[in-house]
Amino acid sequence: MIDNRDNIIDDYRNELIDKIKTLHETIWERRVHEPLLNEWLENFKQDVEGEASEQLHALYLLSQFIYFGTN
Repeated sequence: MIDNRDNIIDDYRNELIDKIKTLHETIWERRVHEPLLNEWLENFKQDVEGEASEQLHALYLLSQFIYFGTN
């Protein structure tokens, strides 16, 4: 049961990262590169087996952020 939940959490995490990459390439003017994202995520607790983590919540919140740019 936990393996299935871990897979669901991993899939959701990957979906959020894909959305963030799309936002990076389109709306955010290519200002959030993956190394910077990973460094930022280190400020939050990592995944715990079978549970959503602070990192997953942070990714969700970031994926909802709209950046209007400087131009």
